[in-house]
Amino acid sequence: MLQRALASPFFTAFQRRSSGMVFLSTSRRIPHKFLSTDQLSPEQFQHLLDTAIDYKKRNVEETILKSETLLMIFQKRSTRTRLSSEIGMQRLGGRAIFLSSDDIQLGVNESLKDSARVMSRFGTVLLARVYGHDDVKQLAAESSIPVINALSDKFHPLQALADYMTIQEHFGSAKGLTVSWVGDGNNVLHDYMLAAPLVGANIQIATPQGYEPDADVVKKTVQLAKAAGTTVTLTNDPLEAVQGAHVVATDTWISMGQEEEAKNRIAAFAGYQVTKAMLKHASSNHIFLHCLPRHPEEVDDEVYLHDASLRRVLKEGYVPRCFTRIDPSSSTKQRTACGQSWLSSPTSSSSPVDRVWLERHHPGITHGFRHLMSVDCVDDAHDAFGKHRWSELY
Repeated sequence: MLQRALASPFFTAFQRRSSGMVFLSTSRRIPHKFLSTDQLSPEQFQHLLDTAIDYKKRNVEETILKSETLLMIFQKRSTRTRLSSEIGMQRLGGRAIFLSSDDIQLGVNESLKDSARVMSRFGTVLLARVYGHDDVKQLAAESSIPVINALSDKFHPLQALADYMTIQEHFGSAKGLTVSWVGDGNNVLHDYMLAAPLVGANIQIATPQGYEPDADVVKKTVQLAKAAGTTVTLTNDPLEAVQGAHVVATDTWISMGQEEEAKNRIAAFAGYQVTKAMLKHASSNHIFLHCLPRHPEEVDDEVYLHDASLRRVLKEGYVPRCFTRIDPSSSTKQRTACGQSWLSSPTSSSSPVDRVWLERHHPGITHGFRHLMSVDCVDDAHDAFGKHRWSELY
């Protein structure tokens, strides 16, 4: 997970000072408590993206967070958020301590208020992945150290940062693009909506009736869009939402804690599966994003396992830097440097590739090759081409 870890945008929000960890100064100062995207100005949001991309390109271990401690409170389990946060902190010179709901007294035998105050005495930054948004708000209110929302039922700002980073890497800029969302009006969508005007993008949203984004988030997004000169479209028609879109995104229909609603939700979302036929209405150069975990009802295999990105790589003739290169002359896997997402010319860390090479070194790879624009250096070729997809380009 090294590439995601090093480039995780929220780690770039800090700068070491003699008095400890503080947020960046000047006009780019990030809120001390980062709970949702609308807390950022367009300049602050763009600065985070640019800085994260710079870290990713340089791909060097830093000491900017030396002697600093990230306390990670996870009421909700996670694979990608936990790995990227822990490794990202390590790569920037700090340490991370993982605290699940089984490890601490948070909100059980000890109030959130008391827990927040105690943890403020031990840690430098508090990262909270919780069920209710009120929990992270209370932690933020009572903590004397920076608090970052790593997911709540209302917002997921780090996912929006990661995905808009992907969009910027692929298109060069999000300004003037149309971002489409097809699916649930959930926490990820809320931050997608709020972020779009910050980067100058239009957003088109399709959700089933009864599953629309929260009214207060819609109101705030419309206000931001008006100031930015961008548009916001809400509809119950997926085809209308993807019309002319440069980015099409979706997410799980059944979030953690909604398992009892599964039957009703699947019925309500009939017709919302992202398919090749649906994407014919999108821009010809569109990309598809899914923050994972993915389920077949959300996006079919024809889209999810599409080989368009394979054709792009073969056309350019060089593999992306960020995957594990299997050396034909050795059983040793050599991880390449995590740099530019796509290479248009040879460099010391790129390797010629063609369909024969791919088929020889990874059976079935030509069917399912994926490069994750803002995602991780992975530990084996199978993961690079099969399992661990974040913001998926196809």
